[in-house]
Amino acid sequence: MRSDWLDSAVFYEIYPTSFYDSNGDGVGDIPGIIEKLPYVAQLGCNAVWLNPCFCSPFLDGGYDITDYYRVDPRFGTNDDLRRLFETARALGIRVLLDLVMGHTSDRHPWFAASCKEERNEFTDAYIWSDNLDAEHCEARFICGRSERPHMYKVNYYATQPALNYGYYRPTKSWQMPMDAPAALQNRERLKDVCAFWLDMGAAGFRVDMAHNMVKGDVRYRGNIRFWREVLDDLHARYPDAVFLPEWNDPQKTIGKAGFDLAFYYPFGYTKANGSDRDDAHIYEGTYISEQSRLFSVFLGPYLHAVRKINRIGGYQSLHLGNHDTIRLSRSRSDDMIRVLWASYMTLPGVPLIYYGDELGMRYQPLKSKDGGYQRTGARTPMQWDNTKNNGFSTTDGVLNLPVEGPDSPYTVAAEAQDPHSTYNTVKTLAHYKRSFDCLRAHAPFQVLHTGHKKDGNPFIYRRKGRDGTLVVVLQPRRAAVRVPMRKYLKDGAYDCLLRQNADWDGQTLACSGVSFALFYRKG
Repeated sequence: MRSDWLDSAVFYEIYPTSFYDSNGDGVGDIPGIIEKLPYVAQLGCNAVWLNPCFCSPFLDGGYDITDYYRVDPRFGTNDDLRRLFETARALGIRVLLDLVMGHTSDRHPWFAASCKEERNEFTDAYIWSDNLDAEHCEARFICGRSERPHMYKVNYYATQPALNYGYYRPTKSWQMPMDAPAALQNRERLKDVCAFWLDMGAAGFRVDMAHNMVKGDVRYRGNIRFWREVLDDLHARYPDAVFLPEWNDPQKTIGKAGFDLAFYYPFGYTKANGSDRDDAHIYEGTYISEQSRLFSVFLGPYLHAVRKINRIGGYQSLHLGNHDTIRLSRSRSDDMIRVLWASYMTLPGVPLIYYGDELGMRYQPLKSKDGGYQRTGARTPMQWDNTKNNGFSTTDGVLNLPVEGPDSPYTVAAEAQDPHSTYNTVKTLAHYKRSFDCLRAHAPFQVLHTGHKKDGNPFIYRRKGRDGTLVVVLQPRRAAVRVPMRKYLKDGAYDCLLRQNADWDGQTLACSGVSFALFYRKG
């Protein structure tokens, strides 16, 4: 099957502006990513999600596209992207691009044509009301910027006019059904864009705002039908392609809409994004935390989701961090970050490492750049070493976004020298994930203990496979706990592979707080 490799996949997300600058202009680029691909492979990743690299005015970090068929000059050329695909494949890495086709930039030629009063092939490519009366229009409509006397709908920012894929049940004269000619034409345009990059060597796509293509669809029935028809066609032509939606409902996206892999956000985006970039408690309630207030809220739905996804043969990725969220290091100690990684890399599913989080890179509260707002501080350059610009760029000018500076302990070079660093912990865990059959996405998962107050302190679980068994002990709270391990380590001798703030005498695990330990039995 096309998605078998996902069973042992580890993804790495790259924000191209901030990964590595190969030409010294202060902005990351595709040749720079190619140069650093061996690092991604050595970390233990076999897949990359590349954030948008297409032509854009960057009023929303590249999620406002003016040409779907051309790499933005700031990043390089189409030939550079082709070379990225080829180099990655040689290293055993698949590259997924970001498909942003719920909307375009308002500078896209399609939209410029759609704005004209004379009818043309793009007149109905976007969603336009039939009047200028805002009182009778839905939210997110813009007026006064076109020749035609109408208002156009936007998906997110005012500069992102929504493409027209129809309404599930039209209720107004200007709303078109899903099978309207203009809606079907946009569907073909979407498939053409996918085919262009898949033919060049892309392995698939992360699909932006996948749940919101068809409008007026409260129960997502129209969007499910839309994607099932689109993906059935694309999978028939490209059986190895993988599609990952931005849509927090794996049971719908995988079981009904035809996606291969889906994100699972335990609490949605609200906790992760926050409303104040200076909020020191922005991550206080994460599912594995020192406070552990949300652990029981997380565990039940998560176990249910795992069972459902395993039953239908799909894959899900539990959310830990990405370009749209405050970095996981915010208001967390390094010890706590490593406990999170120990849980994340050993729980069922497909893990995703957001660049720099494997170092515990800090979140910087910055002014908005490229439409990032509170997300800007989570998109700062990758910190390779403690030389100028932390090894990201040789420029003597201004970087697109700042680095921490030469004294930062959160660099690849510095952490590579420390066997107990976050980097080496994540690297070890990633290699376990890739090599242990018991850590495959669908390997059996059994909860053994949920804490004395069922708050996840300690949280103990078992993963079993054909080649061995792994038992994981997590103690996020800052408290000393002694865990007799005899009843958890059965059927043979176990080796303690990895531990933090915990002593092991062969019988009892003595945790001193913010601890974890991994026990493995081969065979």
